[in-house]
Amino acid sequence: MPKGLGAVVGAFLGMGLLLAVRPGEWTVVDWLVRSRLELAVTTFLQSARTGVGAEVLTESFEAQAFELVALQGLVFPALLGLASLAALGLSWWLFGRLSQRKGAVLQTLRDFRFNDQLVWVLILGIIALVMSSGAMERLGINAVVFMGALYALRGAAVVLFLTGGLSIFGGLLALVGFVLLAPFVVTGAVFIGLGDTWFDLRNRGRIPGSEA
Repeated sequence: MPKGLGAVVGAFLGMGLLLAVRPGEWTVVDWLVRSRLELAVTTFLQSARTGVGAEVLTESFEAQAFELVALQGLVFPALLGLASLAALGLSWWLFGRLSQRKGAVLQTLRDFRFNDQLVWVLILGIIALVMSSGAMERLGINAVVFMGALYALRGAAVVLFLTGGLSIFGGLLALVGFVLLAPFVVTGAVFIGLGDTWFDLRNRGRIPGSEA
């Protein structure tokens, strides 16, 4: 995880320096991404009108679809970073499974953690989001989305660790709860992940005398 996160951060820093030297390139990239997203949702809506009938798709539904596209266009750097981190993790897992090399093992989800100092990325992102505008505001919201997702995953790891894992029924129940109450579940997981940063909840939750 640390190496993968370092690789993603390094790639973004390198790209940031390149775009700082050639600022016009970012405008082109941003426009291309937004255009691609808008084309995708437009194609989907046209196919849906043909398949289920134009009367089924209300104006509010179409407006929400384009609002979602606008949000994706706003935070696509964070989404790209998360997707890249997931791809690196999957690649490392496959490498470990195929090579059986000692040490090339991806940690289990219940042990997922990262450097506690990265909380400052989230804090600075919130400050930039609240107190800035323009480019800094967008940088802030992407930092919040990226770190928020990591802290939500860390929160889920804490829950799995303290509960000893989930049964099949428990997993299905958690999935239904996520589908129905996603904003609350994600927010709760983020706060648990943040709590683990300051209070090391997993070490506090260990049974005395158990294996470290």
